Amino acid sequence: SHLVLPNQSPILKTVDVPLMYVAIENKREQAEIVRQNAPAARLEFVDNAGHALFVDQPDVFNRILSGFLADL
Repeated sequence: SHLVLPNQSPILKTVDVPLMYVAIENKREQAEIVRQNAPAARLEFVDNAGHALFVDQPDVFNRILSGFLADL
């Protein structure tokens, strides 16, 4: 059985700080929900990774994160 959590996407509309959403390629649908609720969010996608993309692709993740932080 899957853990079902209440929809938290409306909270994204209240975020007033830079936001980045990093996901694996097959989570583009979830990323679109983020985009709809936080249009200024930066979306990034990582290929060839699983749920723990920062473990599976640490160099890619670190490059993405470093770029995001550098732009702040």
